[in-house]
Amino acid sequence: MIKLLILLLLLPITTFANSIIDYYYVPVLSVEPVVKTVKSYYRGNHTTCSVREYTTAQEKDPMLILLGTTAGATIGNIISKEKALGTGIGAVAGAVMVSNSKRNTTVKRVDVCENDVIKTHEDKVIGYDVTFEIDGRMFTTRMKNDPGSQLKIKEVKRVYPMELVR
Repeated sequence: MIKLLILLLLLPITTFANSIIDYYYVPVLSVEPVVKTVKSYYRGNHTTCSVREYTTAQEKDPMLILLGTTAGATIGNIISKEKALGTGIGAVAGAVMVSNSKRNTTVKRVDVCENDVIKTHEDKVIGYDVTFEIDGRMFTTRMKNDPGSQLKIKEVKRVYPMELVR
């Protein structure tokens, strides 16, 4: 168990010891900002108040239509010599008169105050596409900040010991 613990402690040290790290600078060929359009909404300081009118119409009560039909049928029955025909015409006329009568409408006036909502669209730089060259090969990477004219490169080389075959 102790040997395993010692091995686990020494493993990172031996891994680091077998690596060669070089730092050097390469020229940056191009830097292009990556732009994203961001929408934002916020309430402004200006408040708009106005008076709005709402008109509400009340539906006819079915009892009124039934009452108009009954009254029309009764009057038609009294006036007409043909009782059935007079009752039918009177009932229809009474129902139509009640249906076409003026509806109750109410007008409400309400004061409404609202804060203005302001919409903005702004372009925000979310990164930079950086192009550089190492040993004749072109590389492009996205970075958070603009690196300027030079880019610091970290090169890690692993060294593996090999046995000589004699």
